[in-house]
Amino acid sequence: MKTKPNGLEKHGVSEERPLRSVAKRQYQPAEQIDFGTGFHTDSHAPIRYETRYGPNRQHDVFYLSSYIHDATFRIDELDLRRKSLFLPLNRDRWELYRGVGDLVSIRSELTISRVVSLRLELGHSSLLRKKFLRAPKVTIFHLHTVSEQWEGSDDEEIIIDFSYHARLRLRVGLEFRITLRDLATRQSS
Repeated sequence: MKTKPNGLEKHGVSEERPLRSVAKRQYQPAEQIDFGTGFHTDSHAPIRYETRYGPNRQHDVFYLSSYIHDATFRIDELDLRRKSLFLPLNRDRWELYRGVGDLVSIRSELTISRVVSLRLELGHSSLLRKKFLRAPKVTIFHLHTVSEQWEGSDDEEIIIDFSYHARLRLRVGLEFRITLRDLATRQSS
């Protein structure tokens, strides 16, 4: 059996350990979630995806951002009820995309729970035009989280960047959850 020094030689301990990866077998999960397989699919079934708690949540947020990239919603349809924000979306189904002319859309709802406060930042003068104010539709570019924003608090911040250099900033409690749920089976774009 091949062995390697245990790093304790300088202390007079000469025991050697086998080369096998004990840490890998002991600490890594036997099977990692394959986000690529889940994202690229042929199934037209509606999806429901919810972030997990703990260290996996950051990975889930990145994954969820890929689902809602290019989704559109109307700012005047944002719905804050109790401590949950509901965003009705028209989501492009990038998980089904295979080529030009192949993109379909679906009605979806993004729900963010444990909202403490929210702030809508409108960063472009075109947002003040009557045409936009009558139908304030925007396109989501990116969703991400920022930790440790508030001194003396475990609250986090969720930022949704969208068109017109605008963004939605949400202060959320530590145990926040984001859920994406498709509402219809299929709708073409």
